[in-house]
Amino acid sequence: MVNTTPSDLRTHLSHYIEQAAAEPVRILSRGLRECAVLVSPGFYDRATLALGDEDYAASPLTEDQRYQAELRTFLAEYGVHVDGDR
Repeated sequence: MVNTTPSDLRTHLSHYIEQAAAEPVRILSRGLRECAVLVSPGFYDRATLALGDEDYAASPLTEDQRYQAELRTFLAEYGVHVDGDR
């Protein structure tokens, strides 16, 4: 997989579009954090077909929501169900 930055992608977009036909191009924010991946139309079509009706990008959980989910899982292991969880 090829890596690039958003500014380099803007400068050399046609090059990276051609590159994406052969392999995914990972776009890294500040050269560290992956923020997007450029893929070929064929790869995208196969991926969306494989995912079916699954949401494109589920909203990330807040810290509080993550804590509540972990707590529910922990309690369920001991047979305690909260808010109608069964």
